[in-house]
Amino acid sequence: MRKLLIFATGGVALYYIVFRALFTFNPDQMGFSLLFFVAEVHGLILLYLFMFDMWSPVRPEPPVPQEGRSVDVFIPTYNEEVSVLRRTALGAKKMRYPHKTYILDDGDRKEVRAMADELGIGYIARPEHNHAKAGNINHALRHTDGDFIAIFDADHIPQPNFLERTLGFFRDERMAFVQTPQFFYNLGCFESRADEDKDGHWEQQSMFFHYLQPGKQRWNSAFFCGTCAVIRRQALEEVGGIATETITEDIHTSVLLHARGWKSTYLDEHLATGMAPPDVVSYFKQRQRWALGNLRVLFICNPLTKRGLTLAQRLSYFSAMFCWTIGFQKIIYYLTPPLMLLTPLMPIDRFFTSLMGLYFGNLALQLFTYKILTGGQGRIFMDERFNMLNFWFLMQAFFRAMFGLGQHFVVTRKSGAEEDVPLSVITPQWILAGLNVVALGWWGLQLFHGLNVDLMSSSIAAFWSAYVLVLAVMSMHESLSRVDVRSDYRFREYLPVWYRTGHNEEWRLACAVDFNTQGLGLVSFEALDVGHDIPVRIMCDTGPVDTHIRPLYQTGRDRENGSYYYGTMFPALESSGRDQLNDQIIQHALPSLMSSIHQLRTGWKEVLKGFLPFQRKPYPAWMGLPLTTLDTPGEWRTLRLEGLSGRDARLSSREEGHPGDQHDFSLCSHVGVIKGRLRILSVDKMPKNGTFTWSVFLESMAPEHAQRFEHLISNG
Repeated sequence: MRKLLIFATGGVALYYIVFRALFTFNPDQMGFSLLFFVAEVHGLILLYLFMFDMWSPVRPEPPVPQEGRSVDVFIPTYNEEVSVLRRTALGAKKMRYPHKTYILDDGDRKEVRAMADELGIGYIARPEHNHAKAGNINHALRHTDGDFIAIFDADHIPQPNFLERTLGFFRDERMAFVQTPQFFYNLGCFESRADEDKDGHWEQQSMFFHYLQPGKQRWNSAFFCGTCAVIRRQALEEVGGIATETITEDIHTSVLLHARGWKSTYLDEHLATGMAPPDVVSYFKQRQRWALGNLRVLFICNPLTKRGLTLAQRLSYFSAMFCWTIGFQKIIYYLTPPLMLLTPLMPIDRFFTSLMGLYFGNLALQLFTYKILTGGQGRIFMDERFNMLNFWFLMQAFFRAMFGLGQHFVVTRKSGAEEDVPLSVITPQWILAGLNVVALGWWGLQLFHGLNVDLMSSSIAAFWSAYVLVLAVMSMHESLSRVDVRSDYRFREYLPVWYRTGHNEEWRLACAVDFNTQGLGLVSFEALDVGHDIPVRIMCDTGPVDTHIRPLYQTGRDRENGSYYYGTMFPALESSGRDQLNDQIIQHALPSLMSSIHQLRTGWKEVLKGFLPFQRKPYPAWMGLPLTTLDTPGEWRTLRLEGLSGRDARLSSREEGHPGDQHDFSLCSHVGVIKGRLRILSVDKMPKNGTFTWSVFLESMAPEHAQRFEHLISNG
């Protein structure tokens, strides 16, 4: 069905282009007509290249890795925040397969060296700083000897099983590298649209990582993306190390490796997470680097002419680079409607019924095919909004790449924005918006005064002019308003928090609703003193953290349930406590986030659901709430609520229980602490993640707690 749909879409698109060339050119304005036709041919080429990549995606199952492989883990860094770098280093260190971890510090920072010494990992700096990230990695290659190199950007945190899931592919002696997707946990970033309370998430790069790369895997042309990958040292040495001639060293190196006959594998599993640009300025810097680098590779190492590549590899690599020229097509599309309304220019001789039927039929079929091939998750309107945002710098990047200008590597900022977004970044959009407002106003005046206008052609132009105006206004609004000001992302996770307000006071139980290593959002069931430090014990799944919190402000109050919401900070969190919280992020918060955000749709019913504008069902209010079987802030057994039906519950735990055992429990929730007694009905082990699932019956609760429990269920 996939291939039949691709053939049908490609055939109709080609028929439309031929029809346009034979019957619709405007002989009186051939130059303008030809220019618009070239933009449509450009779109046809992009369509064919896209469908070629999506012909038959491959998602291989990892083989078991061989023992005794030596692995060096590289974390290149220049000026990234030490707190961000530390979390990545901890994640790399805790990968289970034996390896050595090195921080490659191109910033020569004393605090980074001290952190490496504290964590017991390697530190490599270099006297010269040429060729940016590529030069940094090549220098480290000369000072290490591992058979394989795992590379992670300073903000990309690997999961403990990363090496176990990737090294098995190297049983094939011609396997050069294994690439995994980049997934971004800061869901409030500029390029992401997410609702954490519902099963809804869109991220601009998810199309590439979850659909295009598996498609390129079919043609042995899945390429290295600079991070979250493992590379064979022998293959790198054969091509002289990481390529340094361009600022997109990753795809350039991939072309060189494939041209030498090496293989690659793309493993579509979330095995590492990083941070996407928090604002439009950082986003532009990153995309400009990618566009400039990819187009520069096209000029100096063109895959269409590079010796050693197969025909399929040539087309797949050309697809990855040619897409960065879309800015030229878009500016023609953006300017044509207002020019049709303001001038006598007309790209088509005349608009007639058969042409319009063919045009809209072709467009509808392409949109349908796009949706099907992307598992129902492609959002063409979101893609178009980002095309509107990017078109101008993409055109600039093309000419800079052609003449080798501006080849400087700029590190993408990882923390929140520190300054207001300058209006200059949206200058092309507001000029376009103004032009279309004038064009629509002029068209309206012509209609009002009964001037002689071609109603069909002018109405079509007015429709597309209004569409361009909407795209421009929305891109401007989001550029100025979507600014993530937090210096570190707050992970949505419920954690029990014991606290006391006086030296001799008894410990009370509250609940953290989000946290990072700088503070947490707290729900307590009594009022707290703002500005005063409070001793707490945070009960992480990986162990307790003893520290103090300082409530900074009250964010809300639920009078019905007696709940108080506070924003807090850690006034003096020790390194051990910070690392404990980072462990909670790495081992629990990130895997939970990754499993809930992206669900790959493969069945036809699931794909077709992507067409429907239905409201996704919110997650139940009780989902993931922490439950303990002890009633003191001492030793801790944490379980999490995964299912609930009446008094029957399903709990996940890292500890094994025994059917028939009974336990007192305390359940932390936003409606208060719910206490009672449970009885274990059965215990199942989950082999994939090594946890246990308890099926229990909540058999006794005091009336007050039973009332809270019923309220929790009704809110779910």
